[in-house]
Amino acid sequence: MAFTVHGTIDSRPASVTWDAGSLSGDEWAITSVQALIDSTGALGVTATGPFVKPGLDHASRALLTICSVFDVSPLLAGDVPEPMRALPMPPGAVA
Repeated sequence: MAFTVHGTIDSRPASVTWDAGSLSGDEWAITSVQALIDSTGALGVTATGPFVKPGLDHASRALLTICSVFDVSPLLAGDVPEPMRALPMPPGAVA
């Protein structure tokens, strides 16, 4: 499974491709994704949760992580996962 996110980051055109846990594309955009992963924060699947740690280990988590560094509404191409259905939820979480 592989997908690509196209859009802008800080008004600069960028593309990042995820393929089984590896990233390719614009190096400065990949650096932005990695900085988000290295942060201690969490990403909200919706504005009110659930919240997940950024990462590249799972396609849905990677999609959420990568899209979070882009400005508004990036374009998606390839085998784009369903974010909520495929994301593993911890026990007791309500999606």
